[in-house]
Amino acid sequence: MISSPRFVLSALALGLLSAPMLSQAASIERSGQSILPIFEKGNYAEASYVFVNPDISGEVTTPTAGGPLVQQTGDNFSDEYGYLGAAVKLAPSDDSFIALIYDEPFGLDNQYGSESILSGAQAELNSQNYSLLVGGKALPNVWVYGGVAYQHIDANVSLPTAFGGYNLDTANDAGGLIVGAAYEKPEIALRLAATYRSEIENKGTAIETTALGSAKTPFSVSTPQSVNLDFQTGVTPSTLLMVNLRWVDWTAFKVTPQNYSLANGGADLVNFQKDQYSGTIGVGQKLTDNLSASIKAGYDTGTGDEPSIFGPYEEKYTCLLYTSPSPRD
Repeated sequence: MISSPRFVLSALALGLLSAPMLSQAASIERSGQSILPIFEKGNYAEASYVFVNPDISGEVTTPTAGGPLVQQTGDNFSDEYGYLGAAVKLAPSDDSFIALIYDEPFGLDNQYGSESILSGAQAELNSQNYSLLVGGKALPNVWVYGGVAYQHIDANVSLPTAFGGYNLDTANDAGGLIVGAAYEKPEIALRLAATYRSEIENKGTAIETTALGSAKTPFSVSTPQSVNLDFQTGVTPSTLLMVNLRWVDWTAFKVTPQNYSLANGGADLVNFQKDQYSGTIGVGQKLTDNLSASIKAGYDTGTGDEPSIFGPYEEKYTCLLYTSPSPRD
């Protein structure tokens, strides 16, 4: 028997960040690309909005003959931002589903002030991702699922005269693949799910502007492949333990506009130095039939400490508190 549709609006999520870092999330990552709505019972829909008002600063240490040179990134170089998420799942039977998930997985809005070593530089990136998934039970306690992802990315980068007087504008669309499997033991709310997302290569054109004028050039950028491991188990009938581990192949992510690279000896505009390895652990508590609360703590290894307009960082610690009202018809 398929349950009646449920509609969930997750409350504002407030993240408290503290760590030496040069970006508000792992490199340009925001949403974490979760597919967990597919495991909700029956037909299901949800929507969420996250607002972040970061206060971020940092420093860059450069080895020199006279000793390390420490330069500041400037205070609060990342503007406030928000991102949307939504999911709709239809369950033709208890053993199958089809789902559409929307998220905004990558983004940034960095503006460097006069006190920064990147004074006058700006970078903005936005993304929208639609994941269409189908799945079913291969064994009584084992789910397999897969699907496709459609992604749109647009970006603008501006470097002041001190850094060559350069501007980049681009917008591209592309698709990728998703595969995964999960083991469940519903009587104790246990689940272990592994999800792989392929690299998505966005090919198109860019408008590059220099002191010599503007030109439309071929442009390609690939958002990285990733793996999510999601684990949960019941601790008491109203308490849930949750763990997420995530790997993202950020060392394969490079932004190399044609004219910028030619003018700078083949250099990349953006080139992260490390892959991201991150993890969160949390506890969810059911407060009423329609309200739950959660607390999560996390650690992120970062993507390297080499200076970049996209602002990599060394590592990050997070704490997240939120509530989820769940009105049902």
